[in-house]
Amino acid sequence: MEKWYSHTGEHGDIALASVVQLTRNIDGIPFPVRLNTNEKNAVNAKICSIAAKAQNRLQLIDMSRLYPYEAASLAELSLISPAFASVSDGHILLLSKDEKISIMLCEEDHIKLQSAEGGLCPEKAYKNALYYDDLFH
Repeated sequence: MEKWYSHTGEHGDIALASVVQLTRNIDGIPFPVRLNTNEKNAVNAKICSIAAKAQNRLQLIDMSRLYPYEAASLAELSLISPAFASVSDGHILLLSKDEKISIMLCEEDHIKLQSAEGGLCPEKAYKNALYYDDLFH
């Protein structure tokens, strides 16, 4: 499958990309910085079971299984934050095949969802983000 950034989107001469980020936390669970690795893994399992209901399946990437250069590559592509790349224990990335959707689990927040579209398409990026965000409500 081709990646979203392989094609110029609407008004590609003006904007390279439109990116929407949404963050969520789970009521009653401390922020990830206050959780140990086992607790983060439990939160991740809960979120992943919900994400599995998505029509477009997401690839699950356990950041602790990546080499540092692989994590750095994901950060360079802006699919994850540099902070997420630098600490791997308890971090899971959910990534769509076309890389339009990336969801970081247990970074600063329990869920950090990012939706990207080529060109000047913030409404489309927002609509895609809302689809996944609605799964977590």
